[in-house]
Amino acid sequence: MAFQLQWENTTVAITAPVYFDVTYSGRTSDSLELSFSSPAILLGTTEVLSSVKLYLDGPDVDVLNSWTYISSKVNLNGGVEISFDDGRVWTRFSPTVGNKAMPSTWVTLPGEAIGSLGVDGTLNPFDTATILLRLVVPPGFTDYRILAFYIGVDYDVI
Repeated sequence: MAFQLQWENTTVAITAPVYFDVTYSGRTSDSLELSFSSPAILLGTTEVLSSVKLYLDGPDVDVLNSWTYISSKVNLNGGVEISFDDGRVWTRFSPTVGNKAMPSTWVTLPGEAIGSLGVDGTLNPFDTATILLRLVVPPGFTDYRILAFYIGVDYDVI
């Protein structure tokens, strides 16, 4: 399963694709740790990224979103999940959480992803945010192929 960070602003470089290990039906992948920061570190400037929000996008986002509502039994559902606190709490992207077409559903970057002094939705010039991603494949899914998706990041530059 592949995914790639998709940056909406040219001040942040696009990363190369990252791949989950092979994950089978009814399984949860190992989590992948990703970090990102303001370009100020590299440029030696003082831009602050505010209103930092994340959303799910990509060619297979409809497949992944369809997994979130397969059954009223949560253990039969699947999808892409994100954690900002080292895996203690997971948020699953869905049509109502992190949907690119609906900015009101985008997930605000919590200060906890930066550290104890982090401010929700803000990346200061020398902050680094750390997130975990994992993929939950629902039981019975038998379309064995590479699924591609992106984690988009939207923000304002101050």
